[in-house]
Amino acid sequence: MKLSRFGARITGQSGISDLMNDLGDALANKPEMIMMGGGNPGHIPEVSDCIQQLLQNVANDAALTHATVGVYDQPAGDHAFREKLATYLSNKLGTVIESDQIVVTNGTQTSLFMLFNLFAGPGEDNVNRKVLLPMLPEYIGYADTGIESALFHALAPKVESAGAHRFRYRPDFDELSILDDIGAVCVSRPGNPTGNIISTPDLEQLDDYAKSWGVPLIIDGAYGLPFPNLIYRESKVYFSENTILTLSLSKLGLPAVRTGIVVAPKAIAKRLATMNAIMSLAPASLGQTLVSPLLQDGKLDELCDKHVRPHYLAKRNALLAAADKYFQVHDVDYEIHEADGAMFLWIHFPSLRISSQALYEILREREVLVVSGHYFFFGTNEPGPHSDRCIRVTYSQNSDKVLAGIEIIAKTVAEFA
Repeated sequence: MKLSRFGARITGQSGISDLMNDLGDALANKPEMIMMGGGNPGHIPEVSDCIQQLLQNVANDAALTHATVGVYDQPAGDHAFREKLATYLSNKLGTVIESDQIVVTNGTQTSLFMLFNLFAGPGEDNVNRKVLLPMLPEYIGYADTGIESALFHALAPKVESAGAHRFRYRPDFDELSILDDIGAVCVSRPGNPTGNIISTPDLEQLDDYAKSWGVPLIIDGAYGLPFPNLIYRESKVYFSENTILTLSLSKLGLPAVRTGIVVAPKAIAKRLATMNAIMSLAPASLGQTLVSPLLQDGKLDELCDKHVRPHYLAKRNALLAAADKYFQVHDVDYEIHEADGAMFLWIHFPSLRISSQALYEILREREVLVVSGHYFFFGTNEPGPHSDRCIRVTYSQNSDKVLAGIEIIAKTVAEFA
């Protein structure tokens, strides 16, 4: 085969493909593997019951079934769904959101692929712009989304102590002041892999920089506000006239329906809808149909506040306690990023004598699947000292197995520190 440069790059080795292949292989062939690697949501009985009832309601309604699976939606998504969502988001964001500011996509990965390539790469004015990631580490799934190579300009963070065995990353604003040729700014909030919730003042400062460059601030809210609300400290949703907010149904418990949502200025939303038409004709309908009834009468908020958020908060607290216990029992030098949200712990081992990738491989042989931290440091030649001494662990799966897994991690790190 004679491949294009884009074809060769996107079909070559990548962190996100490695992660998904490992997860798929473990699920299919290694049922004993302790799954602490991916971002699959956990099983929440109340959520499963709700989804089952919503599916039954669709199946019992012939007209709704046909509308869901028998016809294409508009390229921007179902109009009635977007109208309901606009009303819901207007209440949550504190500003009027109209339906033509909303575009439904086939998942957040698709949303960000379209947004990054809309704003970065060679421009019509022959300027080659990049997406600024102001605070590494950042989501592994961004790294290989560029049609053009070297799509990102990423900055190492400031590292602040947050007490015994805890720390926090913050943007280094001194580095931002010397940048140019930026096409967009992007942060995940809560952060993937860290669980960091970047503060509102820091977001406002990032937004001010973005406005000064004439570019949007993209906030990836897949784990955040207003839903699924995997937020464990006081926080507010951030939205301005310069903001593009991406949301997802995945962490509500619907990862397989592949439904992403983009809230953006109308001119940008229109372009995204056009991209949808070219890439997919239309977004998938099932997620829209299932969630639409939940947007009324506070049902979605009730599901998140009473079941989804408490489920993950309890798991986070249990894993933090176990991590502190086992790391200290085995005399491991460690620090954990403040776990403000999402479903991960980001653990730094300052004295680790092997790379994070080598640690990952050893743990996989010991039937514990994590993610090597080096994948989350991309778009820079100066990733900083944390880039090869960290791992991301997920606490969304079976609690007994996850707690057993953190003990295996502690014992393993103790051998190599």
